[in-house]
Amino acid sequence: MKRFRLSASTAALAACLALAVPACTGARAPVVTETPAATPELGSFGVDLTALKPAIRPGDNFFEYVNGTWLDSFEIPADFTNYGSFTRLFERSEDQTRAIIEDFAASPQAAGTDARKIGDFYTAFLDTDAINAAGLSAAEADLANIDAAATHRDILALMAEPDLQLASPISTYIYVDAKQTDRYLVHITQSGLGMPDRD
Repeated sequence: MKRFRLSASTAALAACLALAVPACTGARAPVVTETPAATPELGSFGVDLTALKPAIRPGDNFFEYVNGTWLDSFEIPADFTNYGSFTRLFERSEDQTRAIIEDFAASPQAAGTDARKIGDFYTAFLDTDAINAAGLSAAEADLANIDAAATHRDILALMAEPDLQLASPISTYIYVDAKQTDRYLVHITQSGLGMPDRD
């Protein structure tokens, strides 16, 4: 019993010393800063209720009920054919990506890093004087191969050349066989000519 009391006293003394040493050395507990809770971008809980049109009964036209006020008041920007929340997300992503790339290009980056490669690529892309001076020199070999194509087989080989990234009049894709749905087939269809729309 005496031995047990001695062991308990020793353990208690060791615990007290362990707690006292940091106080003597001036060590401080880390300061915990609370991150403010993110607030929803739309409405009070992430849904924009201002777009609702209460005059419409949901059972009659749910789309008009949910979006009616927004449709009546919002004007689609002139450079868009449609506009919505996903368009806003896309625009924001584009702006953020551009800011990152421009920062890489404007500030010194270590050689060989991804940031340096991105910055150099962007700078080269904007260097119109160098691009105009080079002309079509980088494409001369590919243009010569296109000019030398004399047969249908030659044209087919060019269309299959991945480095050229040519638009092909033949489109292929793998999809479920419509007549036997437990297997997949290579589907071949007519594609476009790679030319822009007339309008």
